[in-house]
Amino acid sequence: MRYLLATLAAVLGLKTFWFFRWGFWHDHEVPDFAAFHLVAQRVWLGDLDLTYLAAFMKMQAGLSGSSTGFMPWTYPPQFDLLLAPFAFLPTWAAYFLFTATTLAVYLTTLRMIAGQHFAQVLVILFPAMALTIGCGQNGFLTGALIGLVCIGVQSRKMFAGLALGAMVIKPHLAVAAGGICWRPAAGQRSPPPRRSRS
Repeated sequence: MRYLLATLAAVLGLKTFWFFRWGFWHDHEVPDFAAFHLVAQRVWLGDLDLTYLAAFMKMQAGLSGSSTGFMPWTYPPQFDLLLAPFAFLPTWAAYFLFTATTLAVYLTTLRMIAGQHFAQVLVILFPAMALTIGCGQNGFLTGALIGLVCIGVQSRKMFAGLALGAMVIKPHLAVAAGGICWRPAAGQRSPPPRRSRS
């Protein structure tokens, strides 16, 4: 388990150094966090609405020299507000803070769920976690929120509701998680109806 966690930390460190040395737009390797950081800047510039239009692709083209693929922006405004503080950091520092924080929360939640099987779960999920670190996606954040919903749905319903509400950043996943939580818990089935005597 320690080796796997150390390897994840090494991947994060190497990726941060890559962005510190070359930036997001170098050599056609554009992570998802490049779009995150660009949106964070537009919040403070007052033209956030442009990120939902074709102009957002032109912004990316201006930074990359038109040499990379472009990502349309489809996240709801609540996620834009979450990203806004990262605009005040250099790209590499913003990437490191976002990814390291969400990874730590995700691992903590995963350990609460997996218990004594945490090491085995780490082995299974390691490729997906390494890929998420590489692209700077928000999978750790959404995974942690859904995990907290699962943890709290039985005994801490308010806690689970807050975590589910925070999933507004990816509402399609929130709908799926909410649908599962709405179903009656296993073992709590209602008794069969009594038959009337004729």
